Amino acid sequence: MVEFGTAGHSPTTLLRSGDASKLTIRAYKKSMKNIFYFLLRFFGLALSIFGALLICPLLSGCSLPVLSSEYRLELPPLPPLWTEVLGANRWHIEWVDKNGQLASADTDAPFYPAAAIMDDSQTPIIAYPYWHERGILPDTMKPCGAIFPLDVEGAVIRLSWQHGVDAVFYRELSKGDVSQRQPQYFDWKRFRELFLENKLSDQICADPWIVDWNAIAQKTTASGFNTRGVSARSTGSGTVDIPEDGPWIGVSPFTDLFPWQKGENAVLNLGNTVDSYFCPKGVLHCKKDVWTFEAW
Repeated sequence: MVEFGTAGHSPTTLLRSGDASKLTIRAYKKSMKNIFYFLLRFFGLALSIFGALLICPLLSGCSLPVLSSEYRLELPPLPPLWTEVLGANRWHIEWVDKNGQLASADTDAPFYPAAAIMDDSQTPIIAYPYWHERGILPDTMKPCGAIFPLDVEGAVIRLSWQHGVDAVFYRELSKGDVSQRQPQYFDWKRFRELFLENKLSDQICADPWIVDWNAIAQKTTASGFNTRGVSARSTGSGTVDIPEDGPWIGVSPFTDLFPWQKGENAVLNLGNTVDSYFCPKGVLHCKKDVWTFEAW
């Protein structure tokens, strides 16, 4: 081995200095190696905990926490004509709960239930008025409704008769092929503006329930939503002998009183589905040229 020296320094002194440098490098490498092993063990432990959380629901039936909140449902008052003709009602309310399951409650006004809903979800809330003692069951009269979270105000979800149309249309869209068009991605704000800005026919804006929203949902799922496809149900006209004096009401909260009197030959729009009309003494069911009256 060749040794180098300088004035006043022996080669031995220079070699010892070089050995110290080598020891410093070795210590640095060992320190970095220890840090690497520490980080490896730390991230390994973190991955193990994360994996256990994912496997837990499969092995033991436990579930990961779901972020949900409880909201008080606030329903609109019944149309005055409905109360005048039919009296006090009950409500049947439906929504999708925090577990993604259909939930329902039956209640009297103004004692409305609270609904636990996932905060990151979108779901319709539908409320049907009914009069069990008169044989008027849920889904006979048109409902009020809301869409969560569009109609949330603080801890309250406010249902309305107008938004009952939205909620039912949402539900009908959910029955279709959601892999093609999912209702949560539908532009509901723009849909509501169609009525507020009278972008549809005057007849539909006045009473949206003259539209077959199930048929519109099927068209929307198949080829998208088009306002030109939103039209009133196809009906014909027919004459009905009015069996009792009024006042008479229909199933839509948007229709006015029908000023029919007993014995009058009323001309009605009749289609393939049954339309019902109510008076204080009973209900009139009409379909094309066939009609029946059921007394209370």
